[in-house]
Formats: sequence, C-alpha cells, structure tokens
Amino acid sequence: MGLGGWLSHVVFATVLTLAYLGALTRLRRQDERLLRAGLVVLAAKVLFVLAFVLIWPDRIVHKDAGRYFHEMQLIAQYPWLWNPLTGHGPGYHASAKLGMSYVYGWLFWLFHVRSIAAALMLNVFFACLTSLAVYHLTHRIGESRKLAVSAMLLSAIYPETLYWSGRILRENFTLLLVPCLFLSMLALFEKPTVRRSVAFALLSVTVVATRVQLILFVPLILLMFLFVGRQRAWKKACYVLAFLAPICLAAPFVGYLLDQTVCNQGGQYLACDPSFWSGKLLAGIMNLPLVLSLVPKMGHGPEGYLMLPFTVWLFAMLAMMVFRFKAVFRRRTREALLLFVPCAIYLWMLAMQDAINIRYRVSVMPVLLPLGVVSCSHFWGQWKARWMTRRRSSPG
Repeated sequence: MGLGGWLSHVVFATVLTLAYLGALTRLRRQDERLLRAGLVVLAAKVLFVLAFVLIWPDRIVHKDAGRYFHEMQLIAQYPWLWNPLTGHGPGYHASAKLGMSYVYGWLFWLFHVRSIAAALMLNVFFACLTSLAVYHLTHRIGESRKLAVSAMLLSAIYPETLYWSGRILRENFTLLLVPCLFLSMLALFEKPTVRRSVAFALLSVTVVATRVQLILFVPLILLMFLFVGRQRAWKKACYVLAFLAPICLAAPFVGYLLDQTVCNQGGQYLACDPSFWSGKLLAGIMNLPLVLSLVPKMGHGPEGYLMLPFTVWLFAMLAMMVFRFKAVFRRRTREALLLFVPCAIYLWMLAMQDAINIRYRVSVMPVLLPLGVVSCSHFWGQWKARWMTRRRSSPG
C-alpha cells in the first residue's frame, strides 16, 4: 500500500469517527453521560477488533466472509452496475443477498479504499451505531436514561454483539438494521407520518436484502401495529397497505424465501397434516435450547462457554418478565410488546425450521437486550426493597 492508500485509509477512519462522535454530540444535550459511554463503546470495539486480528486472523475472511469481501471489492470498481435486489453484477451471479456488500462497496468506492482494514473500520462504526440503537430502544421502553446508558455499555461487551465486529459477515450489519427497524416501527406507533412510513419501508427492503430470512419481521411488526397501535382501525389499515407497496420492491427476495421454505413443504403446511405439525412442534421444543444457545457447543464452538452466562442471564430475565410484563414496563407495556412478540415468534419459527445456527438468531439480540436490562432493573429493585424492609423490621 502506497502513501495514497495510507492517506485514503486515514481519511476514511477520520470521517467514520467524526460521524459517530457527531451523533453522540447531538444527543449529549439530553444526557451528559452518553458521550463518555459512547467513547467507552468505541474503545471497546477497537480493542476487540485489534485483538481479533492478532488472535484469529484466519477467521476474518474465512469461508462466507471471503465471498462477501470479494463482492465488496468488485462492487467498489463500478457500484452503479450492480443490482442489490437481484444480486447481479458484471459477470457475477453468486449471491442474492448483496445488502451489506453493496453498502460497503459504495463506501469503498467513495473513499478509494478496498482493504480488509477498511472493512473492519466499517464493522467498528456499525457496531458503535448498534450500541446507540440499543440506548434508544432501552430509553423508549424503560424511561430511564441511566438504564439506557447501562444497556449501551452492556451491548459493547456482550459476546454475541461483540464477536461479529471482527469478521466480515452480514451479522454485524443486521445487528444494526434490526434494532433500527424496530425503532422505526416505534416511531410509527407513536405518530404515523409519510416520512416515517418511507423510512420503515426502506429499512425493511435493506434488512431483506441483507438476510432474506429477516423478512419474517415485516409481517410480524405490521400485525402487531394493527392489534396494538393507537390509531383507528381504518387508518392503521391504510398505513399497512402503504408500507407493503414499497416493500414489494423486494419481490426477488420474497420469491427466494418462498422457494427456500414454503415451496419445499408448502403443501404440508397448507394441508394441516397433524403428523407434520406434531413433528414440527416436537422439533421446535427439541431445538429451542439450541436456538437460544443454552447448549454451549452447538453451532459456535468452544467460545460458547464464554457466551453461556450472558445467555442464561438474558433469557432468565425474559422468562421472568413474561409473568410480570405490565409491572415491569408500566406505561410502556405496548411498546415492549411490539418488541417482544415479533422476536419471540421469530425465535420459535427458527426452532421449528431446525435453524439452530447462531447466525440466524443473533440479529435479534440488540432488541432483546433492552427488554432484559429493564426487567433486571425492575426485579433487582423489588428484591432490594424487600431486603431493606426486612432489615428495618428485624429486631435489634
């Protein structure tokens, strides 16, 4: 790499850092602690990526990661000749999921960088934005900026959101897209507007273009909007139809999804065969611990032992939350339902389809983390209050 290459990378890193710090500075007026927490998140991500490069350099572009990086380099040459909706480019037809590669490729072309280091810089940038999205989600359902900062810091070291920063895979990008999709949905829930509708539609298309299985979130979110939203029924129906129209742009991905799922077993699904459904339910029950990563070595190697305590804590909090939902979220019960129900249905569908690989599940973690943090705060406060009451009432 010559002097020009080094300068391009320095400019690229500087622009990404300033963009992230700018986002933090705009929010600093609301919470002074946010800037310090944001700097801690940035430092944690950078240190982890550097450690990852030193410890596991062979994993950075291993298998699928190598193909994605190759796509980024090809797109960076002539990005306007590529179609992210069909996965086609000059002499290339290997993928129908070019969402992440397309975004990275355009940024490579814009800043004249095409190296692995540049891809890792983008990984760090998007991972930091994911922590910001976790902050916003937690504040929306917990109504506490202190709690939101705690969730943001937790997301910076949470193994499932941290590990993907070191690999050039779609997961690091979907970790940002999925919470942004839910934030867009919460904004629509609060006050539907044309601008917010367009943002939701564009995010939906980008999510589908990055990982086609995540299209399941779109109908789940729209159904929750119909049943839980505050607008009148006819207004909600009009907005749902408005959302669906732009999403039809993702027709190639819908066709791919149908080909991969419904068309293979569609007749059995529609026939309502009892033996087929009983088998699916049994498979779901058997696979659920694997989908939730409660079995440490399935799908993600011995590193699962490090992830297991975090996973057990999170899903224990979510299980306790189910029985005390209204008490935990109080005035934000509807917003919390809009986050929890689509994620729960999505995880159950993964279990029924034998999709036990952690890469299918990891995208929902930034949405589940705020629910777990708010629940933990509630139950910890209850336990602390009971302990103080007993201490005061005890003799002597």
